[in-house]
Amino acid sequence: MNTGAKIIAVVTGTRADYGLLYWTLKALQDSSYFELRLLVGGMHLVEHYGKTINEIIADGFSIAATFDYLDAEATQDTPLSIVHATAKATGLFGEYFDNNKPDLLLVLGDRFEALAAAQSALLLKIPIAHIHGGEISEGAIDDVIRHCLTKMSCLHFATTDAHRRRVIQMGEQPETVINVGAPGLESLYRENLMSLSALTEALTIDLSVPTLLLTYHPETLSNIAAEDQVDELIEALEQFPELQILATCANADAGGVTIAKRFKNYIEQRPGHNLWCQSLGRYRYLSALQYISAAVGNSSSGIIEVPSFYKPTVNIGRRQKGRMASQTVLHCAADTQSIIKTIKYALSVEFNRQLKNFENPYGQGDTSEKIVLYLKQWFDCRALSAPNSLISSASKLKFYDLPESS
Repeated sequence: MNTGAKIIAVVTGTRADYGLLYWTLKALQDSSYFELRLLVGGMHLVEHYGKTINEIIADGFSIAATFDYLDAEATQDTPLSIVHATAKATGLFGEYFDNNKPDLLLVLGDRFEALAAAQSALLLKIPIAHIHGGEISEGAIDDVIRHCLTKMSCLHFATTDAHRRRVIQMGEQPETVINVGAPGLESLYRENLMSLSALTEALTIDLSVPTLLLTYHPETLSNIAAEDQVDELIEALEQFPELQILATCANADAGGVTIAKRFKNYIEQRPGHNLWCQSLGRYRYLSALQYISAAVGNSSSGIIEVPSFYKPTVNIGRRQKGRMASQTVLHCAADTQSIIKTIKYALSVEFNRQLKNFENPYGQGDTSEKIVLYLKQWFDCRALSAPNSLISSASKLKFYDLPESS
């Protein structure tokens, strides 16, 4: 332990945010300037979601503390249950921050546990840095949470220039908002992913067979019941009996348990060799993207990571509406006929011939290096009290007004 190092607390509550944070966590852990305090909770601790804390440990990270705010039986499936989980998480994070006093909290994305951690840190006067601000996903409550996190934070790591401009538009000082690209792409450039034979052995299904990767989360701002959302998609999938399906569990959102049970039952009863997984894990998930025919559902991964493999994504419904996307992403309504039509086009020879021509707008995979560099500059500038530095201690008190157009 480096007693002179700046202590950075990082929160992870899901398999998704851990996968995105992986290389940033490695960079912080390897830095002599920082001391990483990894705070693990939520879905990572629950068997229903694959108990992915074991993956974090296997990856060699030291866990500073765990936070048990979800029902171990995974029965949290209503908006009120998420309210209770958020309240419990807020208290647990608050107690940890008050006792341990990290120098900065780093959060990613837009989930309720990130909000819980951030509001605790804010009230305890702990600075906050946020990754993935300025993005839009109109069909989920996450959209509002993401913007709340932006306003709580003093340093912002955006994933595109457009997202950077949007954070500035929200009143954040331009010098505090940096485009670092999407952290989830870094593994694609830095790791040797699994071969087809190794992945087939690990999953016990053959991905040389045409396969759809299915991940569907609740539209938490929709008035349509979760089971009705699922049934439209299941009815559409029935029209493709020749396709194998590899399905992963929904997030711990209101309606997520209902969706997970519905898909699990469907996959297990579907003729052919299909697989439903609580969690593929970061490495197997990214490896599988090399071999699938298309990603289907409404996960942000279909927008951000899948396009780097030049694979089509069928993005269903409003959950990701407004999010910047490559032309490899095909959007459709959450009704059976629209889903059928879009899957057919995604798999067509005509569309697949174009995929190599489409670029991913989310960067080139050097995100962690940029994040650690800017964090170090932030601390150095604070130590010098430079008035026009990357971030001065008072900059969070100022609202940046956009210049008037001529």
